[in-house]
Amino acid sequence: MRYFPFTAIVEQGRLKQALLLNAVNPAVGGVLIMGPSGTGKSTAVRGLAELLPEIDVVADCAFSCDPADPCDACRARPEALPVARRRRRIVDLPLNATEDRVAGSVDVARALTEGVRALEPGLLAEANRGILYVDEINLLADHLVDSMLDAAATGIVRVEREAVSVVEPARFLLVAATNPCPCGGGPPGSCDCDDGARLRYLRRLSGPLLDRFDLRVGVARPGVDDLLQSGGGESTAAAAARVQAARTAAIEARGVLNSEIPASHLDILAPLEPAARLMLRTELERERLTGRGYHRIRRVARTIADLSGDPSAPVGEQDVAMALQLRVRMRVSVREQVA
Repeated sequence: MRYFPFTAIVEQGRLKQALLLNAVNPAVGGVLIMGPSGTGKSTAVRGLAELLPEIDVVADCAFSCDPADPCDACRARPEALPVARRRRRIVDLPLNATEDRVAGSVDVARALTEGVRALEPGLLAEANRGILYVDEINLLADHLVDSMLDAAATGIVRVEREAVSVVEPARFLLVAATNPCPCGGGPPGSCDCDDGARLRYLRRLSGPLLDRFDLRVGVARPGVDDLLQSGGGESTAAAAARVQAARTAAIEARGVLNSEIPASHLDILAPLEPAARLMLRTELERERLTGRGYHRIRRVARTIADLSGDPSAPVGEQDVAMALQLRVRMRVSVREQVA
């Protein structure tokens, strides 16, 4: 399936930058987008699939597992595994989904009597090695949010029913979106939602939920002049090549993707310029960053530097500034809206 070209989206520079960072390093921490309807949130996510490199999969595997490192079910198959090459899946998680549909289910009777896995994969497992997109995440039931965030953090989904426990692979690029108010109309005065309704809607974006997304961006509708003057710019092919070059350079320079750099090795594999280190120290001293956030920001900043084309140079002040701006923007936007 073809989508609207990612690079043809008008304006929304921060949104496109955040998604490109995840394309370079899918485990960088996910993206949370806030903006009114008509700002290209879902269009950008679907266009992102065009920038991600195609992957080899076991053709009939529900998890799209890698033939070179198959899942447990495929590893146990006696015949040669059928291999296909395709683009990564985009899986939508609907608000009315049940827990079994999200996490998966197990046929307990078959598992106990026949000794088979008897697993019905859920949406989290279907998104393995692809993109999981959740629109209006603040309206999703809390227990489903917990399941989704746990899977995003661990790369697996554990399905437990009675005495049966099954583990599914679930490594995906997580992108979520929300509107600024129940009707999706935008800032105060542009819709009919009263202050109470807006407050109740935004309060569901809790601090713990926001903290699980390393990149948080706010978007607005582009102006008329921007729409009329749109055109030109980087092509999809050029953007895809830039993403692949940054991924390759990161692995060649450090041996691993940036999200896999241990905290103890950050100073070795992702050193900071003095000004960048001072900027992060200031954020820590002012309690605008937690210890976990500090390490995540450093990995995001390293990815920004890679995308700029210099994987061997230390992480600079401008890289850290962009990473901080992408991380705190959503938190500030929510506080401003609630206030």
